[in-house]
Order: sequence, then C-alpha cells, then structure tokens
Amino acid sequence: MAMTDDSNAASDPDWFKGKVALVTGGAMGLGMAIASLLLQEGCSVALLDINEYVGRTTANDFRRTYGEHRVKFLHCDVTNDLQFEDCFREVRKNFGRLDLTINNAGIATMAVYLGTQLGIKYMGKDSGGHGGYVVNIASIAGLVVCPAIPAYNASKYGVIGLTRAFGGRERGERCSQVGALQSKQGGGKYLRLTRWQST
Repeated sequence: MAMTDDSNAASDPDWFKGKVALVTGGAMGLGMAIASLLLQEGCSVALLDINEYVGRTTANDFRRTYGEHRVKFLHCDVTNDLQFEDCFREVRKNFGRLDLTINNAGIATMAVYLGTQLGIKYMGKDSGGHGGYVVNIASIAGLVVCPAIPAYNASKYGVIGLTRAFGGRERGERCSQVGALQSKQGGGKYLRLTRWQST
C-alpha cells in the first residue's frame, strides 16, 4: 500500500482558502493542530468535541487569531448518531457549505464509518453540497502489528480498511475522494490531501 498525490488540494496551494472544514476531536491534541493548520491555510473550521469546556476555550483562542466568523464549536458525542448528524446540519447551515470532513476523534471504527457517511452526504452535490473530501485519521498501528495493543491495532486497521473501501467506490456526484491527510513541517507548514492506492 502506498500514498500518492491525487487531488486538487494537493496541487493547488490556494485550495483551502474560503473552504469549510469539520474536525471531530478538534478541541485538543492532533485535532486542534489540524484545525490550526486549516485556519492558517484559509479554511473556516467547525470544531466538534465531547469536552465542551476545552472545546469552547480552543474555539475562543482561534477566534481571537483568525476572526469570529471563521470558527465554530459544537459539543458532540460522535457515538450518538442523531447528535453527530445534527452537527453536520448545523455546520452547513452556519457556513453555507462543507468541503472537508476530518474524522479525528479517537473513538473506534464505527464513529469513523458514520462520519464518513455523513461527510459524503452533506458535501455531496446531490444534497446541495459542493463536493469535497473525507479524511480519516488513523495511526501507524493501522499498518504495523503491535502485540501489546491488539484492540488498538484492530481499531486502526479497521479505519484504514474502511477508508480504502470507501475510496475504492465510484462516488460520482456524491464525493470527490476519500483519503488520508498528511501534514509536513519543515520549510513551512502545509497540508496535503492524498489517497490510498494499492500496490
């Protein structure tokens, strides 16, 4: 398995400007770092997180730097199907569009599966969207066996497997691509959308 560039976002450094991203688990850690990079690149960002206090604090910090209108926090338990979908609706209502869904919350595979389905639904042109990208965050543990953490291994292998399965389907007008996000630092920060390709 290899990762290759295959997207407008990979080739166009201005792709992120004016776009809207939804980041689950966006209040802290990797999700917060991804949200920060997206904001730096010109995206507006909706942070979804179960930790309301930290989420609101992070959102307020981002607003002070990037502007009130570019950041929204939504309290969300991604294991609650109805609440999760309500958040997608609210993001599209608030920003008028959704272009990038980042499934980052560290909850097992089913939440990532639901987030992928919702991303496709709410970005899809057949439901009033503009098309977009679904990005599922996994781990090296989804590629390499770690005997000490079999449950974690299984979860991350599952995330990579479902991402590849979705990416292998013909999405037509529903979704441009399902893939993986790579952030590289050194000589400047940048974001790159890539897709899984079997070798």
